[in-house]
Amino acid sequence: MKIILFPTDFSEHAGLALPHAINFAAMEGAELHLLHVVVLHGSGAPLGGEFTGEQEARAALDGMGEGASRVVRATRRAVAAAPAILEYAEENGVDLIVMGSHGRRGLRRMLLGSVTEEVIRAGRWPVLTVHADPDRGPTTTNYGRIVAPVDFSANTQAGLETAVDLARRFRAELEIIHVVDVPVLPELYGPVTAPVVDVKRATDLAAERLEELAAPLRDVVSVSTDVHVGGAVAEVLKAAEGADLIVLPTHGYRGLDRALMGSVAEGVLRRAKCPVLTIKTAKA
Repeated sequence: MKIILFPTDFSEHAGLALPHAINFAAMEGAELHLLHVVVLHGSGAPLGGEFTGEQEARAALDGMGEGASRVVRATRRAVAAAPAILEYAEENGVDLIVMGSHGRRGLRRMLLGSVTEEVIRAGRWPVLTVHADPDRGPTTTNYGRIVAPVDFSANTQAGLETAVDLARRFRAELEIIHVVDVPVLPELYGPVTAPVVDVKRATDLAAERLEELAAPLRDVVSVSTDVHVGGAVAEVLKAAEGADLIVLPTHGYRGLDRALMGSVAEGVLRRAKCPVLTIKTAKA
């Protein structure tokens, strides 16, 4: 990992993510890029001149990044922040993007933050999303417990490899989980019979497969496994209670399919209390 990008709008929730970016940069000996996008509304300034807030943004960036050995500070002008962030990442060969998200309650919590969500959906880079939880305060940058959900699909290996590498670096406990998601049909369907799911057999098979994944890793990191039964999002969040990081593989689709991260990934991202590292796994 050579270059880490930290886009910031100087808000409180962005500030809570900065220590994570600095920590990764220090651990990897990577270059930390601090980026602020000046979103343009109207002309704002004569051609070639500064736009409102641009000078203040540069001054604010100058005061950030302490703890990283190499820091690059940049501002960009754009009509929207997310495309500018993705363009900057492409141009500069970024390896990881670290961003903050809102720690909202109730209905407002359903909005992860349009910029963060768009960067995750449209980009091809790993994104560490750090949540602002008013009940928990700043999250730790020393990940002592990492949760890695797997679904035994083609996405599993890439996400698991990343989780193992982080567990090794942070000397963390790694918990690999799988959720047996049992379908539930509403009473409205009446006599329609739900697909028969042998929960015990599915659970036993999942436990065997998890052990197969975990066994060769135990010489490298501390690993435990667990099978949950229920709704995927709720069970992942339950497993991650008290965790310091969730490593979550997501689809890396192109075109129209790329608009959907996957309902499980979106649900976890919007409701998790700890940082979530999303990894794009599908071949572009």
